[in-house]
Amino acid sequence: RYPKEPAEKFALVYNGCDLEEFASVLSTKVTASDSKFTIVHAGSLNDSTAWARSPSTLFQAVRNLIEIEPALAANLSLVFAGDFPDGHLRLANEMGLADVIRPLGHVPHDEVLRLMKSADLLLAINYEGFATLIPGKIYEYWAVGGAPILLLSCPGAASDFLREHELGYTADLYDVEEIQRRIMEVYRQSQNGMPPRVKRAGIEAFDRKALTVK
Repeated sequence: RYPKEPAEKFALVYNGCDLEEFASVLSTKVTASDSKFTIVHAGSLNDSTAWARSPSTLFQAVRNLIEIEPALAANLSLVFAGDFPDGHLRLANEMGLADVIRPLGHVPHDEVLRLMKSADLLLAINYEGFATLIPGKIYEYWAVGGAPILLLSCPGAASDFLREHELGYTADLYDVEEIQRRIMEVYRQSQNGMPPRVKRAGIEAFDRKALTVK
């Protein structure tokens, strides 16, 4: 935001998470409730024009994948924990994804953590037009450890953060083919018994206690 100012004038304190909240789920073996390849989005979506986070390109990518490989329809689950607007659900139904989408609404935090830990792929959708914003769920996904993140975002701080810490994959919010490719890449690896995994090393620097000290 201030490219003409010297970097030493600034200290950046990131967002983060409370690592104590993850102790129970990390000490418990969590397995998926079924054998499907599961993509989890933990957090509310909305259809606000000012704070738009639309899953429409994701839905199109999933629909295309099912058309290319019909067996995916019975082997793919797209789970949304949190607010899920009726308009998004109508769109999913119109695109023939009624059997793939699972909108759970609000669920207890411990259950959300278990969903995240048992996922094959964790989804984050960034707000449009906010290049400096890093979604808070990125830190929670990292703290759970396990599945990689698929971040749908325009270029900016969030995609840079994901690459720097090797937390998963980024795809342009509007690039349906790239989203397809990323999902299929992780799906193939999982089907071959070599699912990609993210290391928790480094998340301690983003514990809110450490950030408060900073």
